[in-house]
Amino acid sequence: MPEEETLETKFRIGATHAATWFCEEAKRMAKEGKTAQEISDYLGDLNQVLIEWRKNWTTHNVGLPSGENPWEWKTEDLKAFIAKRKREW
Repeated sequence: MPEEETLETKFRIGATHAATWFCEEAKRMAKEGKTAQEISDYLGDLNQVLIEWRKNWTTHNVGLPSGENPWEWKTEDLKAFIAKRKREW
């Protein structure tokens, strides 16, 4: 398999995981009775997490939590990372 095809496949798999993560989080929040605005704000935060992760996952220079992918991070680590970085987004 050519490397270009492999990279595209990896990207597509990652994008699918991220989309699933967003959907699961939105459904969970809706079940908890969160407003559309609260859900939208949180999904915006998750989007910023993905941007930070994509830019920095090899260097971890922004203090990324341990774990290969953001959707695998512990909830408390994810919340702490968002709280730490949100002012800069």
